Amino acid sequence: MKRKLLLLFFICIVTLALSICVSGAQLNLRVELDDGTVVSPIDDTVYLPSYADITSLKISFLTGFKNITLNGVAVKSGDEINISSLKKVNQTDRVEYYELNFRAEDANNPEYNIKLYKANNLNSLHITTSIGRDQLTNDVKDEGASVRLVNKNAQVIFQKQATVKTRGNSTDTYLKKPFQVKFDKGFDVMGMGKAKTWLLLADYLDQSYMRNALMYKLAKDLGMGACDYTSVDVFIDGAYQGVYLLCEKVNINANRVNIAELEKQNDALNQQYSTKTTTITDNSAPLISETAITEYKYVNDIVNPTDITGGYLVELDNNNKDNRSKFDSYFMVKTSFGENLYVIQSPEKCSKEQVEYIARLFAEMEEAMANADGKNSQGKHYTEYIDMDSFAVAYIMAELGRNYDAGSASIYFNKDIDKNGEVSKIVKGPLWDCDNTLGNIHRNNAEDQKSMWAKNRTPWNMLTNHDDFNASVKKHFEKAYDLIYDMLDKDGFIDKQIETLGYSAIMDRERWNQADSNAWPRYEDGSLHWFQSNGDAFPTYAVYTDYVNSTQFTAVGYLACMLKTRCDYLVSTWGCDVEPRTRTLNTKPSPLDETVDMTPILPNQPPVQTNPGQGTEQPPDTNLVPEPQVDNDGFSTEAIITLVVIGAIAAISIVLPIILKKKKANKAPQSHSKEQTTPQQEPTSPTEEQPAPSSTEAPEDKGEN
Repeated sequence: MKRKLLLLFFICIVTLALSICVSGAQLNLRVELDDGTVVSPIDDTVYLPSYADITSLKISFLTGFKNITLNGVAVKSGDEINISSLKKVNQTDRVEYYELNFRAEDANNPEYNIKLYKANNLNSLHITTSIGRDQLTNDVKDEGASVRLVNKNAQVIFQKQATVKTRGNSTDTYLKKPFQVKFDKGFDVMGMGKAKTWLLLADYLDQSYMRNALMYKLAKDLGMGACDYTSVDVFIDGAYQGVYLLCEKVNINANRVNIAELEKQNDALNQQYSTKTTTITDNSAPLISETAITEYKYVNDIVNPTDITGGYLVELDNNNKDNRSKFDSYFMVKTSFGENLYVIQSPEKCSKEQVEYIARLFAEMEEAMANADGKNSQGKHYTEYIDMDSFAVAYIMAELGRNYDAGSASIYFNKDIDKNGEVSKIVKGPLWDCDNTLGNIHRNNAEDQKSMWAKNRTPWNMLTNHDDFNASVKKHFEKAYDLIYDMLDKDGFIDKQIETLGYSAIMDRERWNQADSNAWPRYEDGSLHWFQSNGDAFPTYAVYTDYVNSTQFTAVGYLACMLKTRCDYLVSTWGCDVEPRTRTLNTKPSPLDETVDMTPILPNQPPVQTNPGQGTEQPPDTNLVPEPQVDNDGFSTEAIITLVVIGAIAAISIVLPIILKKKKANKAPQSHSKEQTTPQQEPTSPTEEQPAPSSTEAPEDKGEN
């Protein structure tokens, strides 16, 4: 009997395992578009480009299922389907999508629910790799990739071979990667001017997808250098990657930073650069003993052109002080305000003479800015070194946006070749890396709307001590005030960006789980961003936009409110003479479902209080914080049920042999009952039945008192 029960138990386990395997079989759906593009689902969701025709989608299945139905209609691999009748509406953002229900005919009749989104506006950039998306890194390039840009009317804007890799420092560690695309020859992309190298900025940490674009536009409108850009949907090997900002790389050429190209002159004179470099730290070295320079590095044996006064592209990069040895050319300047690392980005490989030339200028500039009278030991005023307008606008952008990286990284300067016997001034720009602005990071008080921020950071901590610089800032911000309100008003920049991004913003949010504070943002290894584990975080919004954007409840609304509040605060702080304005709001009816809870999750705030029977109270705009929702660690309901069943079977397998053993002992011949009883127990009555131990209790140990 015992053997039969054990055999039955074994059969149950095998049957359950086979059932789990079958029910876990994948449909492996593929969707082919009219142009031959094959799109694969991601987590049971298909994301289609704007030019896809939903009335003629070719589907295929890489599966062993013989008979499959789609919403009750039989389909097979290779069929062309029209899903227009399957349209649904996302109840959160009121965005259209399609719900596909596939059923496979077999012993378990598995069911697969596929959600399908289709972009409605953005151009689509398709990258086909030769080595696979997961193989791309900052160091591993795909030199055989194909890149194709298609507009929403299915017209191919360009298709070219390119070298593709990931890019960035910290941004390269996130799940959604930024990329660099480099072509053999420069060409004009979407009217942004000719260039070989183009970047795809992921904007993974910015749920509005607007901060970079907004700050670049405002800077350019104020006369500061900033990159051109266009938003695109990116697909790599058929897999949707999300919304990206396609833009130019910060470099020197006629369509970017338009100054002399010293690097080209170096390349012409040096067919092959030396791999040897020299780092100078000796206090007796003339540059160090005579200036505020503390250290500098250059490449050995470079032949110089006749004129080495420009052009230079220099980045303030204090985040890499401890890793500066990786750079070929840099210098460090120390004043009473601290020590700064300047990396020479162009020419990337500089001679001793070139580094010493540009380093001396920056050292003299900083020394003058640091002194109360604005003059250095040579008696030169800081205004003799800098382009005042570009520095003033750069400070406005850093202070307005409360740029988290201000004084730390991505701060560019450029200097042209000297002309007509006059030393060209150092120009601030181009503006770069603005995703961590306007309250996007809630850390170190960066989200505060009414206090100064960049004023305490390099180089603004020196410049804001001078009245002439502050006067220039005030003058430029009086112009900026109207530009900012134009952006905020109905049909302004923000409204137009919402329209431009269209459904793509919602697709990206779905793709990267941006509404879930327990799932976003994550590193490529799956771990949550370290800010969250340290009590800081990026805001998480349940809704992208309510199309009015007058409160901080949505991703775009928070951006708009932060921009307005900062603008009004700085007008008052700097004493600007402006005609006060109020926002002209979008009056179009919101397509949002009014029952949707739009309360965002902001870090370091108390939970929203709820009054029974009265619904959720509306907190002030600056305290919109419910408790983060905790998920089930990624397990589906089916998986949890399966685990429970397996656990129950395992428990039975442990208890069953004990029960059988106990029953066998109880059914022993009566004449031997006394002999089978241990000395510590009273004999069992021949007419009494020994009770079996409860399955929820441990069996009695007969070897102990």
